[in-house]
Amino acid sequence: PYLGDRPFRILAVGTLQPRKNLVRLVEAVERLSAEVPVTLRIVGPDGYQASRIREHLTRSVAVEISGWLSEADLARAYRDADVFVYPSLYEGFGLPVIEAMASGTPVVTSTGGSLPEVAGDAALIVDPRDVAGMAEALRRIATDPATARSLRTRGLARAPSFTWDRCADLHARVYLDLAG
Repeated sequence: PYLGDRPFRILAVGTLQPRKNLVRLVEAVERLSAEVPVTLRIVGPDGYQASRIREHLTRSVAVEISGWLSEADLARAYRDADVFVYPSLYEGFGLPVIEAMASGTPVVTSTGGSLPEVAGDAALIVDPRDVAGMAEALRRIATDPATARSLRTRGLARAPSFTWDRCADLHARVYLDLAG
């Protein structure tokens, strides 16, 4: 069981919309809460169907929905979390995964789109439709300090490979190759 003197703090960041899969995340957190005291904080602006999602989220476990945060407050939210979860059904990239890793926060993310490639071996990767699998990944981090430490270390090592300078360099190479 979780041995902390406070609830296990779970963070999710993203627009409140169906693609972000927040309803299933809450279901996974509900399962975990039977074993471990937890808090779930969702940070992000309202999007498509936000009112329906918000209604469902507030009927479940205690969920704090923070809305948009400043860059400094978001960085603090990443650092304060025990785990960051990005259960999206599909992402083209998934910048919050890199932000969480750079903050030293263990990550659970999904097989949605590019996320496995972005996360590499520095996250626990789950099927976004598998509530039990998501709950189990959260439980591993909550109850196994070695897993949490390993993910933290691997994330801190992986995050620096994703810089805007490197991105610009890679794009420039593609354009130069295309130009001949």
